[in-house]
Amino acid sequence: MELVPEEFSDGASGLADQAGLPRERLSSLIEAIDSRFNSIGASLGEAVNAFDAIISALQDVVGAFEHSGMAQAVEDITAAARAMYNVTDQIDRREHETARIPAASKRLHELSQEIARSLKMLRIYGVNIKIAASGAPDFIAFVDDISVRLSDGEAAAQGFGELLGSLGQSLDTLRRNDQSLARECQSVVPQVPDRLIADVEALRDYQNELAQLAQTTGEIARAVQQEVGEALCAIQVGDRARQRLEHVLAGMAVIEAASIDDHEATAQMRAHGTALLRAQTEATREEFDRDLQSLVTALYNLQPPTQRLNTLLAGRAGEDSADDEIFLRRLEQGISEAARMTESLVHADRQASLTMNCIVDIVADVAARAKTIGALRVEIQDMAVNVSLKARRAGPTGPPIKVVADEIRQRSEVLDAITDSIGAVENELLDVAERMTQLARQQSESVGSMLSRSLDSIRSSAEKTETSIKLAADITATILPILGSATQVLETCEEMSVECDAILAEMADEGPCANEAINSADHPLIVFMEAMARSYTMAEERAVHDRFLLPDMQPLGGGAKAAEPQDEDLFDSFDDFGPDSSALPVAATAGGEDDAPDLDDVFF
Repeated sequence: MELVPEEFSDGASGLADQAGLPRERLSSLIEAIDSRFNSIGASLGEAVNAFDAIISALQDVVGAFEHSGMAQAVEDITAAARAMYNVTDQIDRREHETARIPAASKRLHELSQEIARSLKMLRIYGVNIKIAASGAPDFIAFVDDISVRLSDGEAAAQGFGELLGSLGQSLDTLRRNDQSLARECQSVVPQVPDRLIADVEALRDYQNELAQLAQTTGEIARAVQQEVGEALCAIQVGDRARQRLEHVLAGMAVIEAASIDDHEATAQMRAHGTALLRAQTEATREEFDRDLQSLVTALYNLQPPTQRLNTLLAGRAGEDSADDEIFLRRLEQGISEAARMTESLVHADRQASLTMNCIVDIVADVAARAKTIGALRVEIQDMAVNVSLKARRAGPTGPPIKVVADEIRQRSEVLDAITDSIGAVENELLDVAERMTQLARQQSESVGSMLSRSLDSIRSSAEKTETSIKLAADITATILPILGSATQVLETCEEMSVECDAILAEMADEGPCANEAINSADHPLIVFMEAMARSYTMAEERAVHDRFLLPDMQPLGGGAKAAEPQDEDLFDSFDDFGPDSSALPVAATAGGEDDAPDLDDVFF
């Protein structure tokens, strides 16, 4: 940054033969500081982003257990194992309920036969009436009507046999399936469900261990990330040094550009100004050395916890895959051993459902047939009453017809008793169906499907866990090189102190500093001092400046006619590091040349 005020450039320079200030060397140093600290900042920013990814991956590990189907899968396997314990009891209860079916079926068969016999007798009675009536039209019509009704009743009674045959076949199949299921239970219960419960408990413990690891490593990662973030803030030590040296460089440009007729005034400005700039450079180097060492120590202190995090995750990443496979193989083996039993259980449950449906269908059909027969009974009874009344007026043929009509009426009452008995059997079968339905609700889901679905969920969660931990381990492995590289670059910044010493050596004393009051406001030294005062952005610069005040000049620390604060609040309280050299958060400042008022604004 070269500033050549016009007011200092007129006329011949009386100082042209004097050695120039080391502006180019200082400019190169400023560029080196800026470049290296930008590199360090980029590395630390990369480390912060890496820790973000690590923390996210570890949260996925915890989420795989807490928010996925893993917990439900563990509960399902436990429920399935307990259901296996209950299968034998379920078979016994189902057998107890189905034992009522044969008796009910037999009773229905007997009642259907009684209906058939009654209908047959009624048909015979009709023929007897026809014979006794000797062709009388009224009685012949009655016999024809009752014959039609009896045909409907016979059709209803004949359907019972087919229904009862279907029920018997369904019941036989159910018993065979339950017997097969009972044999499978003897071979796998209790050892298989015992092992499943033990394996799932071990899996639960393993999950808790992994979740605890993820939480522990996550806390380490967050703590280190915070330290890295604080170190990232603290690297403004380079930004501070750059800004302070830029102010020195601008002052050098002003001094070297001085070329006015008053050689004495110019010499005063050069001697006093060079002494001020040298003091500012020396103070900058001292602050830079102190804060640089603290920052280097802070970065070194970040490496042990990062190494611990890397060791924990790297060691676990290899183990997780093997451990997951062990748990999965154990569960697969237990589920495989239970497969035949669960398959038999599925068949038995399916057949039980078919049997229940068959019972329900039979009850509905029997009810419809019983209704038909009940209606037949009422019609026949009404007809018999009418025939009996007509028989009283039929002359000599009336008495035998009345006797047959009374027999028909009595037989219809038998049908009434039969339909009542059918209703009782219906209620018995409905009760069996209801109890079997309740048993099915208690075992509403197939054990086999529960186990296979649970294994799929566990496998999916295990794969997600393995991927997340491996990702966290892989990313963690990249952080140590990043921190190491940043530390190495930071250590090379120590060379800049040596370069700063060389620059100080070149800034030879130009003569004694001015120590008398100068009354002229246009005096080059007054203009230079006021311009420098307005360029400062840090309290430390103002403190150095105050050591070189001329008589009657107001100290910058006092606030009168001092430089405006602007960025001062950002730097006055600057303390990059704590007593243990750990990085402390510092308010960020802009890092470019536009951060503070420049000497350009003073001299142009």
